[in-house]
Amino acid sequence: MKQLTTVYHVTSLKNWNKIKSKGLIPKIGKLSDKYGENEKAIYTFISLEELDNALMNWLGQEYEDMEEELEKKIDIAVIEVDIRHLNLNTQTDENGNDFYEQKITEPIPPEYLKLIRIEESSFEED
Repeated sequence: MKQLTTVYHVTSLKNWNKIKSKGLIPKIGKLSDKYGENEKAIYTFISLEELDNALMNWLGQEYEDMEEELEKKIDIAVIEVDIRHLNLNTQTDENGNDFYEQKITEPIPPEYLKLIRIEESSFEED
């Protein structure tokens, strides 16, 4: 099994300016709260393939639901995270493979983050 060196984080694009100056800070966000998470964390995907799968399915649906609720567009930022400096215990599945999502509980400084893609919303505002 290859050692993970990069993971990917998804957030609203409006958060990017703050993230690029302060980094990613573990917290319980809207989705974490919705799913009953009780530990402050940063949730990441182990590959762009896993991230895209989530955006095409459950995570994309969550963003669409938020847009409906807020009645406004939410463009999505895809952030590449260099994790070589982190003391990260990767989560694995029953076969010993890296689990598609990795939970990071320590802050990630901005120098380890790079905006690699913007997913523009197709939500029609009134």
